[in-house]
Amino acid sequence: ATPSICYNITYDHCVAYHIGHDGWDQDGKDFTLKSCKSYDHGWLGQPIHGIKFWNKNVKIYNMLIYDIPTPGVAVEIAGGQNVWLWNSVLYNCDNGVRNKGTVHIRNTIFAKGVNAYQISADYDPPTTSDYNNYFEVTNAPTSEPHSLNVDPQFVDVKTKNFKLARTTPLLDAGLDADSALNKAPAADFDGNPRSGKVEIG
Repeated sequence: ATPSICYNITYDHCVAYHIGHDGWDQDGKDFTLKSCKSYDHGWLGQPIHGIKFWNKNVKIYNMLIYDIPTPGVAVEIAGGQNVWLWNSVLYNCDNGVRNKGTVHIRNTIFAKGVNAYQISADYDPPTTSDYNNYFEVTNAPTSEPHSLNVDPQFVDVKTKNFKLARTTPLLDAGLDADSALNKAPAADFDGNPRSGKVEIG
């Protein structure tokens, strides 16, 4: 399918599920996905991705992507430039991120997957990545100095409640909200303000 072309658009608290196609497949620039969900799109003989971008200047904040089967990818960056994936959760996605552009990843949880990053002769590792958590991911990076490999302690994955329990080790483990490098949104998925120390996820 031909991706739709969008400019200066923001999706806020939108949901894409069980549509038999990529949750989002778009081209253009200045594109924001904020506090959205993409999940369970099925398998129709072709790779189906949680989100797929050809865009420049893409911000993905507070995103929840889960149950994306092989050979699909949670986040497919098909040539997009200046892509930011921040404070998101990728759960039960065999392939987390596949990159043919420039992508920066922070404060994001990868859980129950095979490849955090699908890297090959055709696909590159993230341009930068750190302050993430990799839990039960077969192929996870080992060179991110501030990232963790711990149980995030989701409230209840059976009911798809991916909020973090109060005892989670990911609390205050993300990149500081006051850091000059910080791109985290001012509020979390539920609208609670972020300041100072930021959680992963």
